[in-house]
Parts: sequence; C-alpha cells; structure tokens
Amino acid sequence: NSMIQQQHRSKSMSNEKANVEAAIVRVAERTKPQCICGKELCKYQLQYTYNNGSYSGTISCDGCGTNISEKTAMIYHCPDGKNNYKHKNGYDLCLNCGEKQLKFDELRGMLDNDKSYKLERDERYPIRC
Repeated sequence: NSMIQQQHRSKSMSNEKANVEAAIVRVAERTKPQCICGKELCKYQLQYTYNNGSYSGTISCDGCGTNISEKTAMIYHCPDGKNNYKHKNGYDLCLNCGEKQLKFDELRGMLDNDKSYKLERDERYPIRC
C-alpha cells in the first residue's frame, strides 16, 4: 500500500513540476519574433533565406510590405521557408516589424481567456486630438 502512495506522490510531484515549468515558459519574454505558423523567426542575411543560401531577389516584409533587396540586409525569416501551408510564399519580417512584435508581445493573448470581454471606448471621456 505504501508503494502505491509513494508512486502517487511521485506522479503528483512531477505534474507540479511540469505545471511550474509550463508557467515559466508562458511568462518568459520571447527573444525572437514569431511566425504566423507558430515557429520562431530566425535572423538571417537576405541572401541566405531561400534557394539553398544563394537568394538574390527581393523579399517583401509580411508586416509592412517594405521591399528588401540588399543581399546583406538582415531580416527575420521562418525556417520553414515556403514549405508551410500557412505561408506558401515564405514568411519574412524586416527588422523594424520583428522588433515591434517583440515590443508589444506582452499584450498578446491577454484576453484569450475571457471570451465575454468586448473592447469598447469609454464614452465618459472625450477623444483628445
């Protein structure tokens, strides 16, 4: 009987540890922007993003639409390239859009748990111009 209790305690402790680790991961600051497919974007020089590292074309930032053609320009690039159903043409962000995503990342998902919440303007306060 004590063997069963010991196994139960051990299982419960490992569940607690897993829950704590999951919570830490959720609150940890992200250091890389995230792709629409969920993977972390990696920082590359444009020339190393497509065509097995010999890309010499222009990419368009999927955040702001800026065209980037300088081969040595740094961009955020999804490692899946064009091999993901969520982005058949690849997914790339200019450095500004990547940094902007990280800056506002803390706001992401804050209201996911409250489906009844509706964002509305407080009519008691005038809009300042």
